[in-house]
Amino acid sequence: MKILDDETTYVEFGAASYTVNEGEGNTIFVQLTRTGDTTFESYVNLQAVDDNASLESDYTFNNLIYFAPGENNKSVEIELFNDLEIEATENFDLEITSGFGEDNYVVGTQYKTTVDIEDNSPTVEFGAASYTVNEGEGNTIVVQLTRTGDTTFESYVNLQAVDDNASLESDYTFNNLIYFAPGENNKSVEIELFNDREIEATENFDLEITSGFGEDNYVVGTQYKTTVEIEDNDAIIAEVGQITDLNNESQTILLNHNFVNPVIFAQPLSRNGGDSSTIRITDIQSNSFSVQLQETTLKNGNPHDGFHTTETFSFLVVEQGIWELSDGSILEAGNVATDAITTSTGESVDFNNTFANTPVVLTQVQTNNDTTFVRTRQRNGDANGFDFALEEEELYKASGHGTENVAWLAISLGEGNWDGNHFIAGNTGDQVTHNWHTIDFANNFTNAPKFLGNIATFDGPDSSGLRYRNLTNGNVQIMIEEDTSQDNEQNHTTEDINFLALEADGNLTGSVDSLTGLADSQAGTVNADIFVLGDASESFYDNYGQQDYAEISDFDLAQDIIQLHGLADDCYLGSSPTGIDDQGIFLKVAGMEDELVGVVKNTNTLDINSSNFAFV
Repeated sequence: MKILDDETTYVEFGAASYTVNEGEGNTIFVQLTRTGDTTFESYVNLQAVDDNASLESDYTFNNLIYFAPGENNKSVEIELFNDLEIEATENFDLEITSGFGEDNYVVGTQYKTTVDIEDNSPTVEFGAASYTVNEGEGNTIVVQLTRTGDTTFESYVNLQAVDDNASLESDYTFNNLIYFAPGENNKSVEIELFNDREIEATENFDLEITSGFGEDNYVVGTQYKTTVEIEDNDAIIAEVGQITDLNNESQTILLNHNFVNPVIFAQPLSRNGGDSSTIRITDIQSNSFSVQLQETTLKNGNPHDGFHTTETFSFLVVEQGIWELSDGSILEAGNVATDAITTSTGESVDFNNTFANTPVVLTQVQTNNDTTFVRTRQRNGDANGFDFALEEEELYKASGHGTENVAWLAISLGEGNWDGNHFIAGNTGDQVTHNWHTIDFANNFTNAPKFLGNIATFDGPDSSGLRYRNLTNGNVQIMIEEDTSQDNEQNHTTEDINFLALEADGNLTGSVDSLTGLADSQAGTVNADIFVLGDASESFYDNYGQQDYAEISDFDLAQDIIQLHGLADDCYLGSSPTGIDDQGIFLKVAGMEDELVGVVKNTNTLDINSSNFAFV
């Protein structure tokens, strides 16, 4: 125990240490206390003992402290200087020494205090550990930089790129010197991406914060690095081929690629045999489809055996959606379920893409739900859409037909180059009849192209299909074939033919770019919400594979409902292509098991058989 004499004056510091942040004009107050007999005045002298701080460079103070009679506490003001240097915490000690003139106090136990000056240089770091963007010509991603602490002055922050499998100036570019004005706390770093038109894995690189410009005046924070992931926007979207041995026996065509939502185009048929025929497609899978030649039920009004010599046809498999081809041409492909026939109201298709002119349109029945002979007829095509219907053989064309899935394709009119393969998407004008008509390719092809086509008008109402012969690199002959199920007359008036001639074989690529735009965002409210993805007559968002869907956010499991067409067994829940934290709602469609109709954001616990789903 220490007993102090109450007739003696004791002076000491109020604490063993003090801490302050460095800054221009910043001050810290150190407390001095005087106990015992304080009835008289005292002059207390202080001295600084520097450690790594420097008197008059980092701080300054008045070293002579005056206590008036009766005054027990005194605040010693220490002024700090901001040197704009990045440095460790600096410190110095203050010690009580002799007074002014004759000492009239005794130095107490706490005769010394330590002052720590923390560096006030701002901290610069990235706003997130990673960023993801889809590759595309002209696409950019914005990476955030933050500056905290004393931001009253300007900073020049330097960034450097560390490539993994992405390459600076080939896949991306950016400005590596980032300027922060006085008072500016956040900065957006824009990274421009280049579309290299190659199919590739996700590419990535790191951005790291390094030294500044001139004299550094910032500290690099914990998040000194961020990873940028560039997702490929190029994909295999199509496959083209030719079959030379088609007859009335079904055969399975194996594909080179696993598609998600494929649609098949396989008209016209060659004319080695003269009986009216079409191509029927069945059992579409991700990597295969089945096909057979189908003759009309009646020939010259009489039944017949249906046997047919071998024929040739070209086929084009396309992933549903809207795609930009390598030359900038636009291709849109979809799928419609219909039982509309030519003798009643047809089916209308509206394009989601805006075509500059009327595109070339192809259609093809995809299913064999009704085994009766059937093909498609088109009319009223323009830049916004077209009409079509199912057409049975002439004798039965008004009898109705079961519902079939019909694929359609629209491609920009003109000549183009698809992955280095020349193509012509054209129309003949209203001049093709039952007589052979020659399409001249104008020496655009080195080898005979794959040839696809459809009758694009409905000038003649008799049941008709397109046939071809003598396909070479220079031209092809086509004619309109009426069937003889009702009578022997096969003359047909003039029609316009849409065709696609493509000198290619195998896989072809396309780019989604900014053309998708088919996702319909729907957000929940505080009330009970019903998200309608279908009604009693049809399912919605089922025409473009994984490009069109309803994106549902803020879904409340306690009260919200998703309405779907059909039965629970018609749908299933699976992983969403948009992220691991989301659930996808898929339709079970023959050959298109992954027909995405909805994405529920930020949930993985939905059950298709729960009360969150209603089926109509």
